[in-house]
Amino acid sequence: MADMTKKLHDMQADSAKLVDQFANATDDNVVKARKQLSTLLASDDATMTDIQNAMNVLKATSAPANNKPVEKQEVPVTNGQVSVPVANGDGAFVIVTDANGKQKVVQLDTADGKASANVSGAKNAQVVTVPKHGDKPFIFVTDGSGTAQYTELTPDGAKTTITPDGSKTETSTGSTIDVPAGSDVSVIYLPTADISVQAGAKNIDVPVKTGYTATVTDANGNVVQMADGSTINVEGVPAGTNYLVTYTPDPAKVVVKLGTESGFKQGEAPAAGNKNAQKLTTVADALAKLQQDEKAAAAIVSTGYTDTKVNVTNALTEMNKVDENLDIDGYAHRVVAPDGKEYASLEDAVKANPTFAAGTTQMKVIYAPLDGQKIQVTDVSGKVLGTVTGKSDAEINVNDFAPIDAVLKQTAKKDNLKITVTAPDGTTYDSLSAALAATGYFDHVGLQNGASSFDAENAQMMPILDDQGNVTGYYAVLAEAASLNDMNIQDFVVSYTPAIDDTAVSVDGNHYYNNTSNKEMSDNDVDNTVNNLHNMLENGAKSGVANAINKVKTAVDQSVAINVADSGDVQKAKQVINDILNGDNVDTGKLKQAISNLATAVAQAKQAWADTKASADADGKNWQTVSPKYADQNTSAIQNDLKKLHDLTSADNTTATKTDIEQARKQLQDDIKKVDDVRQASVKTADGAVATVKNGTNDDVKNRIAAVKAAEETGTKSVIDEAVAKLQTADATVVPTNVSDDAAVIAAKRAVDDALNAKTYVPGDVAKAKQAYDQAVADAQATLRTVIDQANAIKVPANLQNNAGDLIQMVTDLQGMANRADTTVSALRTALTAVQNRLAELNAMNQGGVIDGRQGESIVNTNVATPKEPGVAMAERHESRAAATVVKANKTSVAKGAVMAKPVQAVATTTTAKQAATRGNKTASTLNNGASVAKADKQVVATTTNTPKTDADRIHDMLDDAKVNKASINMTENASENYIGIIIASLMVAGMFGLLAAFWRRQKESEKEFQARINGDK
Repeated sequence: MADMTKKLHDMQADSAKLVDQFANATDDNVVKARKQLSTLLASDDATMTDIQNAMNVLKATSAPANNKPVEKQEVPVTNGQVSVPVANGDGAFVIVTDANGKQKVVQLDTADGKASANVSGAKNAQVVTVPKHGDKPFIFVTDGSGTAQYTELTPDGAKTTITPDGSKTETSTGSTIDVPAGSDVSVIYLPTADISVQAGAKNIDVPVKTGYTATVTDANGNVVQMADGSTINVEGVPAGTNYLVTYTPDPAKVVVKLGTESGFKQGEAPAAGNKNAQKLTTVADALAKLQQDEKAAAAIVSTGYTDTKVNVTNALTEMNKVDENLDIDGYAHRVVAPDGKEYASLEDAVKANPTFAAGTTQMKVIYAPLDGQKIQVTDVSGKVLGTVTGKSDAEINVNDFAPIDAVLKQTAKKDNLKITVTAPDGTTYDSLSAALAATGYFDHVGLQNGASSFDAENAQMMPILDDQGNVTGYYAVLAEAASLNDMNIQDFVVSYTPAIDDTAVSVDGNHYYNNTSNKEMSDNDVDNTVNNLHNMLENGAKSGVANAINKVKTAVDQSVAINVADSGDVQKAKQVINDILNGDNVDTGKLKQAISNLATAVAQAKQAWADTKASADADGKNWQTVSPKYADQNTSAIQNDLKKLHDLTSADNTTATKTDIEQARKQLQDDIKKVDDVRQASVKTADGAVATVKNGTNDDVKNRIAAVKAAEETGTKSVIDEAVAKLQTADATVVPTNVSDDAAVIAAKRAVDDALNAKTYVPGDVAKAKQAYDQAVADAQATLRTVIDQANAIKVPANLQNNAGDLIQMVTDLQGMANRADTTVSALRTALTAVQNRLAELNAMNQGGVIDGRQGESIVNTNVATPKEPGVAMAERHESRAAATVVKANKTSVAKGAVMAKPVQAVATTTTAKQAATRGNKTASTLNNGASVAKADKQVVATTTNTPKTDADRIHDMLDDAKVNKASINMTENASENYIGIIIASLMVAGMFGLLAAFWRRQKESEKEFQARINGDK
């Protein structure tokens, strides 16, 4: 009772774990099976049978319906014919492809163990064998028009089911299947599951899988009807009876599910306070923009069957229309497929997930803001004073505009002016920072899908242009760059007004402001020359004015450093000054403003130069950080570029312009890209190697994958290539389970590991070690196949069938083990030896007159003591055989040995008693070896010169053959009488049934021969 209680508690604990394991299940059938098990656990009346059945259903229902691939045999096409051997009763089909790629499936005619067919015009042929008994192959075809069909192949022909629209079906039979052009063809076995009758069960729940129709058959292939579509009645059926559940896939559609919500890529959502942020478009919105007849075509990508491959050819146009309608200004979208990965288009998402799921395949759309939104600070004339770019709907960082704001404030302070900034919405502010803070966010209009944070590896540098078309800087646009004309720029317009209402004065028609604010004049040459010009215009002669103008021009030229003289803004500002000075009437007011504008342009140009220098310095530091990744490549060009950059940006160089530095930076980046392209090729190869590993769960392979990933992060091309080579070798040398006990394989695998883990990686050593490993595995597999053939060849002889129940079970178990994929040679040989020993034991006993009973039958126990007097011994031997006791024997080999040891010893004892009785009567005998001896006063005397072998000698010989240690055995013929029983019992305990049987036969023969001599027959 305690054991049963413990079993129940253990089962309940296992069931609770199973319920927890599928707590987040979404499949309706799995949810139903989980609920059933959970309900039973909560019930006080649930039996162990009920719980076990519910556990089995949940496990089977949740298991993936894996379609098993069918092996196809490539065969030559000779004179338009194909021919292959087939077993009697089996059928075969051939999949042929002509020169145009058109496919067709043809049934082969079978006769005299061969299957053949006329396939004229075929360039390629693959044969699929169809067994008379066993699983039948199915061919699934999905063509470019969206029509799907599947065909069951049988020895008698092909039964095709066609689903033209994903819902209704049509069936036909025949010997040929015409495959539409452009179709995908898959050949598989249908998925199956086993269910078993538990003791006391009246009904069994059949595991139901979403997207499949379940059919239940018994051991004879008869279909068992299901009640309510999910249970079968097993009342009265013996426990342990098995049923097979076969799953036929239902018609399915790949559908862009209407109403699927869209979302922002993680970390890319606009700030919560941005009420004007872009509203996202859903798939339903995109479909709504299409015409009615386009909506259905775009929503249903293709039709087919659950878990079969999708053909999307028919839907590409419509899917592309959906993608176009998913575009929104300022954002790029990606499609998240059922595999959880992001794809650039709906077409890519479906192609990367080419399997029909049950029901509909859902696609989600996510968005990320584009880089390239632009804020410009301009003056009232439209001149660009500064530009900052950012992502759509992103928050404006006022600090990004600090350099521009500093120039504006410097200009206002210098000329005692008041700043007014007009924001894009028309509101005016007294500073740029205030206008930016009030606006808050970048706009989201003007940028079309293409540039996005999804594709950082494709970033492009786009120029920032002023209103004259001059390049004033660069900004990063990711992926496809948006056209500059496609940008809706946010302009912040700066204007100045005098801080004090100065009095306008006119001198010789020239207008300027009196310095009533007592502004202190600068000591620099420009200010002095302008003051001098002012005086000359007011009081000087015409020649003095001309001279003053020349001095201003000279001072202006000298105020611009060579390293910023190439700035477009500086050049334009100088040109404005020259135009004023060269005019007929010099307006000193305009001249001062123009000179102020030049100072601003120079300040901005210096800041731009400093920024470019800082970027160049950062380039050098960045290279120092990443340079170890390229240590195995020639980087002399990069070193030359860095030296040139260093020379251009050094403190001693006062002539290098921003353009000079930018060109040198570009050359550096170009040269870095060259070496990085070489390394990235290895990274791509490494990603492919990781994606195609076959033994990803193996610990060594996991470690090698981690090493590849680490190499991709920080290693050189050589390090990556080495890590990939090691991974591929490790993956290819994961020891198959069924040869894991083979010493040669183990040693070869160790040699491979040693070569891989050597301090210095030598590809040649690894290749040799792998070649030896491959040979060792092949040899071990061949050995295993030989032992498997031996195991499968064992049969129980007819004369033992009625008394060898345990042997039959042992043979069944042995052959079941032989056909398992994970069985090793050592395990199989051990089981094979046990069967062979048991077979020899039963044969020996059958020949000797002792027949082993089955479980529960009686075995005669003749274990009686040897009498002291010979006469009494002879009498008691017969009496002992007549009055045998009954012993119940287990059916295992060990139990047989234990039970039979005493009976066999008793038989041996009666034999020695018989011999003793004969010698006690002083009877002379000729022993079975031909030597004549006489008995006198119980002494043994040889009567021939060639002393024959005694029983003791024969026992020693037998022990030699069995390799038994007999160091302590030194028997004479008399001694053999006392030790025969001990020897036999010892052999039984040691499990040496074959030797025991041989010894028993020899003993029986000796006894008969001895009796014959006594009777005078010989």
